[in-house]
Amino acid sequence: MARVPRGPDILDTVPTPDPAHEQDDRPDLAALHDNLFDGERFDGIYRGCPGGIHLLAVTNRRLMVLDSSRREGRTALTSIPISQISTVSYLAPDHRSIPRSTTVEIQVRSTYFELCCQDEEQAHEVHDLLIWNLVGV
Repeated sequence: MARVPRGPDILDTVPTPDPAHEQDDRPDLAALHDNLFDGERFDGIYRGCPGGIHLLAVTNRRLMVLDSSRREGRTALTSIPISQISTVSYLAPDHRSIPRSTTVEIQVRSTYFELCCQDEEQAHEVHDLLIWNLVGV
């Protein structure tokens, strides 16, 4: 069953830098925060695994995607209005079931973004939050 997304207290749960990652996320988190507009708030911020989206911030108006996977050594901060999202999918390898998937795919027109989540629970949270925003429940 889909879960109701978390409320405005999300700011208290922004991911902290992970010693296992080679790179410190603090400058990237600051860049996300500095790009908020008046009246815009974070609904969730998620760290991806290597090979896809590095950080995904979901606000009440848009997605902010910090990604270097398609840009040959360069990092991009891409803003995507919620209204431009076409689909949100769980991606599961052949040997895994959908409920155990840890990857969420976001389609924006003909472009696909993949967020490899740290675990199944995070994947469900991201998926449910995005669907929540899309259907306007």
